[in-house]
Amino acid sequence: MGLTRRRLLLLGGASLLGSCIAPGSGFDGAVPDAGELVLPFAQYPALAQPGGGVVLPGEQLVVIRTSATTAVALSSICTRDHCQLSYPQGSFLLECPCDGSKFDSQGGVVKGPATKPLAQRPATVGADEITVRL
Repeated sequence: MGLTRRRLLLLGGASLLGSCIAPGSGFDGAVPDAGELVLPFAQYPALAQPGGGVVLPGEQLVVIRTSATTAVALSSICTRDHCQLSYPQGSFLLECPCDGSKFDSQGGVVKGPATKPLAQRPATVGADEITVRL
């Protein structure tokens, strides 16, 4: 079988995917299987306490510990300007540095110009980690 255009594209896609998860690529956490992201408190100490949060640019997620027993995982990308959001610790607000939009810890818009809420992922708090379903 010769090298068809389709096979070339498939090989190129596999090569590109491999370079995206190479060291230093922004991959932020351990994924025990394709459907979960596990964030151990030892590696992410801010998540050990309510109000703590981490922005994971490589995963395009922000995870916030909302109480002793709950956490939320949200898209870390502004729904208007597509900029990386920041999370000032303890604020329960995500801020867009590009347009000034603010989102609450459930992803709702608190201050525009953004009008669409952030996408959510289910997150559970364990004894030593937070697990996010992808």
